[in-house]
Formats: sequence, structure tokens, C-alpha cells
Amino acid sequence: MGQSLALGIKRKKTFRLEIIHIHLQFRNSMPQVVAAQKILACPAGSNLRHVLLNQEVPVHNGRSRLINCRGLGSCGTCAVKVEEDVSPPTWRDLARRSLPPHTPTRDLRLACQTSVVGDIRVTKYDGFWGQGTQPVWSAERATEGE
Repeated sequence: MGQSLALGIKRKKTFRLEIIHIHLQFRNSMPQVVAAQKILACPAGSNLRHVLLNQEVPVHNGRSRLINCRGLGSCGTCAVKVEEDVSPPTWRDLARRSLPPHTPTRDLRLACQTSVVGDIRVTKYDGFWGQGTQPVWSAERATEGE
């Protein structure tokens, strides 16, 4: 009886270790998006615009919240600065950011055309298209009104 009890305890410990290991693997596969003083977890490959909007982080400024292309990549109003690991720019992202008021030399990306690959930090700038120089929100700064 002493042996079976010891085996039972050993199995429980092994089972618990397996659960912890699976949890850590799952946790590591969820990149973190830091924006507007929020830490958002999402599956790798998630669309950045969807991740931000689903967590009520605004990707559009002012009236562009009403007047935008809804993620087609044609208007450029969801431009944000992204630091760290994201997908390469799509042709739509490059094409739209090559037109005024954007400039292709600036380190902005269209959130609607960007996939989250790893942990990232995001900053939104002022201006209708997010082309300004003053941050509206960033990883360290919350959105206005919070």
C-alpha cells in the first residue's frame, strides 16, 4: 500500500509539471502588444489593427474614426510607429505611405496591413492620418481621456 500511494503522488506531480509546461509553451506563443499603457496578448500572426481595436485602443484620430477604409490599406489613417517584431510591409502599406501626407522614409506602418510576429511596442501620432510628430498615445502614455 505504501508503494501505490507513493506512485499516486508521483503521478500527480508529473501531471502538474506537464500542465505547467504546456501553459508556458502557450504563453510564449502569444506575443505582447504594448500600446496606450496596456499590455495586449494576441496569437502570432494577428492583424495589429484588429488587436488594438478589440481592446479599445484607438488607431484613428479625430474624424478619421468615422472616415477610414476599414482596414483595406487605402486611406492611411491607421499609421502607427511599431518597434520590434512585425511582418514585412505589404505592397499596399508601401504604396499608401509613399503618398502625402505620409513619406516612405518615416518609420510608420499601417496597422491594418501589419501582422504581429513577436512582442511589440506601438505609438500613435497626431494628425488626421497619424502623420504628426506629437504622440497621441504610446507604450508609456495612455490615450487622451484616460
